[in-house]
Parts: sequence; C-alpha cells; structure tokens
Amino acid sequence: MLAQTKRSGRIVSVARTRMAVANERADKDYAALDARREKHAMQIFLKSVETQIASAADAIPADKYGFAPADGEFKNAT
Repeated sequence: MLAQTKRSGRIVSVARTRMAVANERADKDYAALDARREKHAMQIFLKSVETQIASAADAIPADKYGFAPADGEFKNAT
C-alpha cells in the first residue's frame, strides 16, 4: 500500500511503515517482559541466598559467635 506525503512527489510505503512500528513495539514489549523475568529471577535468587545464610547462622551455637583465630594474620584481632 502506498501513500503520498505532504511533500509533493514523495510516496511512502504505508504497509512497511506500519510493520516497522509493529516490530518496534514488539521489541519494546519483549524487552519489558525480559526485564520483568530477570527481576523475578533475581528476587528468587536473593531469597534463596538469604535462606541459606540465615540457616547457617541459626546452626552456629551462640557461644561460638565470638570466635577469632589465634594464629596467622588474625593474631591480636579485636
């Protein structure tokens, strides 16, 4: 399909223009969907890490939290 522009003698393919716009919109929609998926995946990952760290912290007896190595580069550490 062809259409004439305001400039005399200039003809533009309307079908191609509409198709280009549709493709551009699809690309933006895909990028937004991809960003949402990435955000959701990151939230799941962080929740998993949080659970693992909290579990490890809960497994350590309270009297061991003050532990510091006595030898090596940790010697005299406060």
